[in-house]
Amino acid sequence: MKRTLALCLLFLLTVRGGAETRNPFEVGLVLQQLLPNHFPDFETSLLVYGPTIGIPVGNHTLQVQGLYGTGDGVSSLFLVETNFRLRGETPFFTAFVMAGIHLLHYSVSEVFREAFGGNAGIGFLIPMAHNFSFQLFLKAYLERKAMVSYGGGFTLLL
Repeated sequence: MKRTLALCLLFLLTVRGGAETRNPFEVGLVLQQLLPNHFPDFETSLLVYGPTIGIPVGNHTLQVQGLYGTGDGVSSLFLVETNFRLRGETPFFTAFVMAGIHLLHYSVSEVFREAFGGNAGIGFLIPMAHNFSFQLFLKAYLERKAMVSYGGGFTLLL
């Protein structure tokens, strides 16, 4: 029990970070694979891509991204989301959990559909150079029907 408490305390201290932790603005590109769960007229997986911006909030990040995709039966899909990303530092990478809201708009055969809901995810950032990092993540979009997504992207740290 003491060991578990010590590990939890250590994690919380790492998440809080210290004065030496650098948390820059981020600008990047993201590529995601959406896996819908029986959405009306949208039942196949779809690859989406778009820009992402990260705004530092303390030791954590407010992330805003807009994604676009088109494919089998889907004329166009737009996904706009805002997440709060809680960071946890390790010597080799930065793990994160995120939660936020999103708006999904897609059209199939000139029929437009919209969905609004929350989302949550986990992932990690790997520094590739001084001002450049690579991220991988897994997200769940929570609406009337759930949708899962996995993806990655590159980020410039400003």
